[in-house]
Amino acid sequence: MLAEPVLLMGLIEACRATIAANSEHLCALDRAIGDGDHGTNMRRGCEAVSAEDASVSTLPLPDALEKIGLTLVMSIGGAAGPLYGTLLMEMGRELRAAEEEKDFSSALKQAINAVARVVARIPETRRFLMFSIPSRTRSLIDCLGRTLHARPNVLPS
Repeated sequence: MLAEPVLLMGLIEACRATIAANSEHLCALDRAIGDGDHGTNMRRGCEAVSAEDASVSTLPLPDALEKIGLTLVMSIGGAAGPLYGTLLMEMGRELRAAEEEKDFSSALKQAINAVARVVARIPETRRFLMFSIPSRTRSLIDCLGRTLHARPNVLPS
C-alpha cells in the first residue's frame, strides 16, 4: 500500500499550516486546564514531521504513518505526543500486518483501541482528550473512560 507522495506531502503541509495558524488559540485553550503549551508543542511536532516530508512521502503508507507517529511522540511531549503518535503508529502497524486483508476503517478502529489503552494507563491523557473533544461528547468520553478503566478489553477487536 503506497501513498501518493504528492498527496502525503500535501497532507503533511496542510496539517503543519493549520496547527501553525491556530497555535496561539490552542495555547489559550490549554491555559484553561493546564500549562498553556499545547499549541507550541503541536507546532513543534508538525514542523518536525514537515522537515521529514520528502523522505516520509516515498515510504509505503504503513511505514510513513509509523514514522510520522514516532516523530510526533519524540517531538511533541506532554499528553498529545503519546496520543497522536500511538494513533498513527498503530494504524501503520495494522495496515502493514494485514496489507490487503484489512481496510483503513479496521486499522483506524485498532488504532483507536490503542489510544484508549494509553488513556487508561496515563491519567493526564484523559484531561487532554477532554480538552480536545467538543463539550457535547464529554459525557460519552467520561462513560467510555470509566468502562475502559473497569474493563480494558471492552472495545471489539
